[in-house]
Amino acid sequence: MKYRKEIDGLRAFAIIPVIFFHAGLQSFGGGFVGVDIFFVISGYLITALIISELSKNKFKISNFYLRRIRRILPALFIMILACLPFAWKLFLPSDLKEFSQSMVSIIIFLSNILFWIKSGYFDSSVELKPLIHTWSLSIEEQFYILFPIICLIIFNFSKRNIFLVLGFIALIGLLSAQFIVGKYPATAFYSLPTRGWEIVCGIFVAFILHKTNFKPFKSLLINQILSLAGFGLILFSILTFDLHTPHPSFYTLIPVIGTVLLIVFMKDDTFIFKVFANKYMVGIGLLSYSLYLWHQPIFAFTKYIYTEELSIILILLLSLISFLLAYFSYRIVETPFRDKNKVSNKLLIRSISSIAIIIFIIGIVGHKTNGFLDREPPSHLSKNFYYDLQMDQHLPDKNGNNCITDIAQFCLVNNNQNNSTLMIGDSHSGDFLNVFKRYAQQRNLNAIQLTMGGCSFSPVSFQSNNGQCGQATKLLQELIAKKVISKIIFVTNFYQHIELLDEIKAKKNLTFISNLFKNAMSKNIEVVYFSPRPTLTMNFARTAMVNKLNKINVQQEKFEDLVKSHFENSLAPLGLKIYDQRKFLLEAFCKNTSTCINGMHGDRPLYRDTSHLSGYGAKFIFKDFAEQTNLVNI
Repeated sequence: MKYRKEIDGLRAFAIIPVIFFHAGLQSFGGGFVGVDIFFVISGYLITALIISELSKNKFKISNFYLRRIRRILPALFIMILACLPFAWKLFLPSDLKEFSQSMVSIIIFLSNILFWIKSGYFDSSVELKPLIHTWSLSIEEQFYILFPIICLIIFNFSKRNIFLVLGFIALIGLLSAQFIVGKYPATAFYSLPTRGWEIVCGIFVAFILHKTNFKPFKSLLINQILSLAGFGLILFSILTFDLHTPHPSFYTLIPVIGTVLLIVFMKDDTFIFKVFANKYMVGIGLLSYSLYLWHQPIFAFTKYIYTEELSIILILLLSLISFLLAYFSYRIVETPFRDKNKVSNKLLIRSISSIAIIIFIIGIVGHKTNGFLDREPPSHLSKNFYYDLQMDQHLPDKNGNNCITDIAQFCLVNNNQNNSTLMIGDSHSGDFLNVFKRYAQQRNLNAIQLTMGGCSFSPVSFQSNNGQCGQATKLLQELIAKKVISKIIFVTNFYQHIELLDEIKAKKNLTFISNLFKNAMSKNIEVVYFSPRPTLTMNFARTAMVNKLNKINVQQEKFEDLVKSHFENSLAPLGLKIYDQRKFLLEAFCKNTSTCINGMHGDRPLYRDTSHLSGYGAKFIFKDFAEQTNLVNI
């Protein structure tokens, strides 16, 4: 197979926007399409090599897998090992546990599945995960396991129908992505069936060029126009796509077709060829795999400890560090391991297997120990800081249902014949799940819970969780109508749900909630409303780790006065009971200390991020609530 240096230049064109996208530069909001370009290139190059070997009867599956191991695993494993000391030193136990899970999933080629499963409401921010980018490698690895076998079958038994078979596979994958992405975006983004079609497009190109031997593509004018069109399609995607663009979907055809056009029509005499074949672009392209590996951990660890938005100067510095590490990785790891004369197959398998076992064991231990929870926190924090942050494990209910869910279903927290109490709300109610269970057990209550992240149980969030929030609200209305509960405890971050609305729409949502409460109270159902807790301006736990708690402020809420006066003046006289969670926390921040430390009660953490409670905070608040169970109407 003839080496095409312009393809390495195309790799450079793919990796640079990926780096700037992960850096957070808004001008590169569509930089994630660089991964789509890599998928197409990978499909093309791998297939072209296999076809070349098959035509000469030299293809062996064992050799294919060994080449893939040499290409991918050594640099990947070295990157993971290099990340370990930084994760140990910088990460909170919850994040170190996720990091440990990531290591295990990478070793078994399933990191895309892990990140898909972990992509829920309570997951830590994607940009702070050092190994999040390995999902695309898992997609390719899964594909590589299957592809040689498929390729042999097609090549030996169905040469005549090759384009029909490939076209059918690509079409099914694309249609699946388009159908799924609206309701299940994480599934579409991380799964092989909905991303593999992009690799198949590259495979398609390899078979076309093999069959035609480039003969139909001799016109300089056509090559110039179509290669420029391919470049334009990719550039358009990078500059106009953003996180709101459905992806993968029909939109993804734009960068994929652009890449196909470049591979086919980027000939020696075209302008685009001269751009991509110059030594600087080719040099960056040769480093592209190592660049892809190293840039994400560098940005993730920096963002984890940095309390402000990254400056342009810092972004450029981190990018330079990424290039330097990529260069050394390419020269010291990639190049030697790809040379059979320097690293024999025997040595390759032994070394890769040994490192894989080490990474796997460390990952399992990190998972089992909840992120090495017994580590000493930084010296400026109390020795129990990690344990105070720790939330009790959320156990399934009596029927096996998850009590924190994105599905409209009630969770039976405690089964008893006495009065039924329902706790309902968004993720803020989930903070109280375990203490609510103990509260119900102590009072012999039949306790039910429905916690749905992002759901305010008002029109502003009916469409969240694929419309399940609206369904959950209907369930609540039915429960009230049938009067099968005697008490409702309502806990949401309501200010945050309505903060982007204008006053008219905010009042509309407030009225909806009010009518729910009024309807319940009219049926002699007691309603307790938890006022929304204060929202902090910075992630509490990470800011505490770097000893910058004094920089955290309490966010001013746009509609606080409107909501508070409405509940106190309009609903409290009708029987609504209000637990002023906000006031209690604000007082706790300033109790027994000369200055208020937002998120702390003395030296103990009440929060774990900007608005969710720590394990200690949940117990602290609910203890006070339990002591005031017989709240008087305000």
